[in-house]
Amino acid sequence: MPQAEGNIYVYLRGGIYQMEKAAVFTAEDSAPDGIKVVWTAYENEEPVLTGATEAGNWTLAEGNIWKTKIEGKHDFRQIYIGNEKGTRARTPNKGEYLTLDKERTDTGFDIQKGVINESEFKDDLELAIRNVWMHKRLKIDSVKDTDTHTSLAIEPYMWNDVLTGPQGATIYYGVKYWLENSYAFIDQNGEWYYDRDKKELYLMSDIDPNQLSITIPRLETLIDLQGTLDAPVSNIEFSGITFQYTNWTRPNDYGLNDIQANTLFPSPDHYVEDKQYRYDFVKEYIPAAFSSQTAFHVSVNDCKFEDLGGTGISFKNGGAHIDISKNVFDGCANTAVEVGEDSYKPNDTRMRISDV
Repeated sequence: MPQAEGNIYVYLRGGIYQMEKAAVFTAEDSAPDGIKVVWTAYENEEPVLTGATEAGNWTLAEGNIWKTKIEGKHDFRQIYIGNEKGTRARTPNKGEYLTLDKERTDTGFDIQKGVINESEFKDDLELAIRNVWMHKRLKIDSVKDTDTHTSLAIEPYMWNDVLTGPQGATIYYGVKYWLENSYAFIDQNGEWYYDRDKKELYLMSDIDPNQLSITIPRLETLIDLQGTLDAPVSNIEFSGITFQYTNWTRPNDYGLNDIQANTLFPSPDHYVEDKQYRYDFVKEYIPAAFSSQTAFHVSVNDCKFEDLGGTGISFKNGGAHIDISKNVFDGCANTAVEVGEDSYKPNDTRMRISDV
């Protein structure tokens, strides 16, 4: 960037910016030391960066359950009905839980008979389970009815992660759970189910959804600072911007099996052994609306982060002099702010982040 005598301001006018892809910043977008490039709202206006689209053309499926076709290669785990988050179809209903009354089996769990029937099983059915501080979402491989209970077999690679996990309790008797993502579970207004094979979205609503704003997230990240250890991003400030409606769909295919501090078991095709990391392998992370890799003298101030499918702000892979202040976080599916990563024995000490 050419030399400048003072800060460089880039003003965003008020309104909704429906983004097709993340805005990427590299070292070439940095300012020289002593000044900053400031990306900020114009006067009292409110620019909103959104990674979402709206679903329309609803028709009645049955009763007060509506459906619409979702075009393209699209997947999601949240929808928003007006200003309210819809409930992914589940049993028991939101705010209620069942309790495992048996210990785990060799392949999964035996649950109470009648929660779901073998005939209702589809490939995308999930078991959501909480064990001490850990929250797992496990894809169910098969459902088998017996005279006394229902057997749930978990996808084998996920089940292996459950059995071999380095942290967390291994006793599941008495643990709370629910089942999620089946058309059979739709029984309340605001509940929805997406059939990925047919690309059909179903929603229970007493009001014609064509009269409502139904929002579906698409993008995982809206602003992406892609610095490297040799070419970091530096001297940039972001302020007065609203980040809204991000997506994260990895659990739809690989489940969510956490270790601790938002570190996840990698999916089978992303497993990498590396002794820089705890337990000698690289973890996966939940993406952020504002994502930064290797940044120095970067500020995120007076911004809003609303209705996100993942993290709000993330700073990783080194950097220093980061200022995150006076932001508002509301409705993040993951955490608000995440700093650093799992490389507790880094080969290059520049991977450590400081002065945040």
